[in-house]
Amino acid sequence: MFKRNGEYVAAGSPPFPGSEDPAHWTTYIASDDVDAGRMAVAQDPGGATFGIWQTGAHHGAELANELGSVIWNECQTTDPERAEEFYRGVFGYEVDMMQSVTVPCIAC
Repeated sequence: MFKRNGEYVAAGSPPFPGSEDPAHWTTYIASDDVDAGRMAVAQDPGGATFGIWQTGAHHGAELANELGSVIWNECQTTDPERAEEFYRGVFGYEVDMMQSVTVPCIAC
């Protein structure tokens, strides 16, 4: 668990056993019922990984949108239309689409 000024801002863990994914941040979505308090890691139709967890004693980040805390969550997907349909349908989210930008590699 990572803290800033005594408040939780993030958590880290190694990749799941048997996973070929490199280490990366995973966004967790709060749920009212994930099998009575458990957590799940899943993929959307475009392959983006996300977690779901039902809060118990720990309610997640206590500090956000400030220096040293999470300020941005972004879904990078090869199929934005399917991802938008999925997140709207499953979680009721509003989606703001961004244009893809290619940045040249200066130090390559």
